[in-house]
Amino acid sequence: MSEEKNIAGISRTAFIVGLVIAILVSTSISALVVTQTDLAKGPQGETGPQGDTGSQGPQGDTGSQGPQGDTGPQGAEGPPGTVPADVKALITETFVSVWLAPDRHHIEGFIINFGTETAYNVKIELTWDLGGGMYVFQTIDAGNLWSHYVGNIGATYYFEGQGTFSYEITWD
Repeated sequence: MSEEKNIAGISRTAFIVGLVIAILVSTSISALVVTQTDLAKGPQGETGPQGDTGSQGPQGDTGSQGPQGDTGPQGAEGPPGTVPADVKALITETFVSVWLAPDRHHIEGFIINFGTETAYNVKIELTWDLGGGMYVFQTIDAGNLWSHYVGNIGATYYFEGQGTFSYEITWD
């Protein structure tokens, strides 16, 4: 068998074998350089200053509410409360004109102590303004009204004239 030689004096087979070896060596060196890039780098420089903080992102969704906690213990019983005496009344007047006699003025209603304390010396001052500077004054002495008292009031007075009726309640 004879080998054919080309112009450079290298056989075709030797040329192809050499070319394949060159490609394999080149591929191996490239793979080594790519996987070992840290070896190809120089020494690392100093760290620079930190950059500005970025803008805040949008707020997230609110989480679900947790379970209700246990009921706490009952506190100690406080002292008994008191409410000062507070007396109110609702009183109406009925006028009856009488011919040839003093007119009849009948009042009736009720009185209440809304407080828990006793109202002492309760008085209801009744006033009729007859006009022209003339007034008629009468007083009902209701006495002492204990806590939450509710009672009736009634009285009849005789005097001439019809006027504007009003009343005021006082107590100690």
